This record gives sequence, structure tokens and C-alpha cells, in this order.
Amino acid sequence: MLIVNQLCGFGAGAAGSGAASPALEYRASYVLTADASSYTFSGCDFGGADAAREIFILISAGGVAATAVSSVTIGGVAASLGTPYFVAGPNTLISVARALAPSGAAGNVVVTFNGSCADAAIAVYRAVNRVASGAGHVDMATVTASSVTSAALTGLDVPAGGFVLSAIVWSGGSISAPALGGLGGAINASMLIEGSVYGGFGASPLQVGASTGATMTWTWATSRYADAAAWVFPG
Repeated sequence: MLIVNQLCGFGAGAAGSGAASPALEYRASYVLTADASSYTFSGCDFGGADAAREIFILISAGGVAATAVSSVTIGGVAASLGTPYFVAGPNTLISVARALAPSGAAGNVVVTFNGSCADAAIAVYRAVNRVASGAGHVDMATVTASSVTSAALTGLDVPAGGFVLSAIVWSGGSISAPALGGLGGAINASMLIEGSVYGGFGASPLQVGASTGATMTWTWATSRYADAAAWVFPG
């Protein structure tokens, strides 16, 4: 597993005003390989507690009969769910959830699906001082690509101060050198989810200016089948 922590901030007008700048951090990723419809990821890293803190969870699952995420709790707080991306055939599912979670530096994340899965993985992101605190995603892009070494998520409209979270699942064997590019994006983690199924998670930094019709692209070294999604959140 590759884990790289990322701290990104954008605070237009904050300097000298006494206002705290918004920031986005990648905290950690976790995987559970078991046949289940509900997964408890114990003791997840949420970072420092803050009254203005939100926790975002990227979710991927392989070998699924499930077509959606039924519920997520983050440190015992019921999360708001984003739009999932389910692809039949390889039976992969990726999604996102978020919750205002001001207490605790760590806690459990419980992800429940509307059917069974062979495994599940999550990535944890921490946002603080978001002007649009509590707001859901304002745009989304998806892509399914076969026997390729890249997958482009196109047409993303990202407001100033906003950011993008992205998840990808590869099928057909191991992958190497995964990377997420565009909008200053970076890969945060890649891992084996189940058998020959691999997943990756990534994010853009908070954007200084607005972008219309932007593209974020996953690349890797070995030709594989891939399903990916990206969600745009206001800052």
C-alpha cells in the first residue's frame, strides 16, 4: 500500500482578517477482505478535532451484488451519501460519503451496502473551515475503460475554493505506478482489494480559481480494465 499525506489550503482574503483558512488533508486508507454487506473499519484516523471539521470517505468494493451504499456512519455520526457508480460485469462499486464530525481524533467508519460484497476499502479525508460546510457534491464524472493505461474523468466544473475526490477500481491483475493528474491532483493510496482487483484513491487540492469542463486523469503502467468516478465539492 502506498500512502502519502497531503495538506492543501486556500484562504482568499483570510490573511490579516483573522479568519482560518480552509484546508483539505488525506489521512489514511483501510481495506477489509471478507464477504459481507456491512463493514466496520475500526479506529480510523480523523486528525485533530475541530468544530469546523468534516470527514469525507471514499468507498470502493469489489465482487459485489450490491448496487449502492445504504448507509455510512463516521465516528457514530450518520453520513450524507454521494451518488454511487456501479458497473455490472466486473461488479465494482465506488461512492463517497461525508459527515460533520467535530469530536475525536479517531473513530469507526461503518459502511453498509444494499447487497453483499467480497471486500471493501475506504480512504479518509479531513476538511476544516469549508465555507460551504455540509454541502454535497455539485458535479460528478464517471468513466469505464477497457485494456488501457489511463482513464480520463472529463467535464468537471469546479468552483473557486472547491476540490475533487476520486476513486478507481482496476480489474484483471496487479497495477503499477498509479497516478492522478489534472487540477493539481495527486494519488493518495493504492491497494489490493480482492484477488485481482485493485483500488486507488486521490484528490485535487483546493482550487484557487474556478475551472469549467476540467479533466482529471488516472494513469498506470499495465493495461487493465478500470472503473472510476470523481466528485466535485465546493470549498
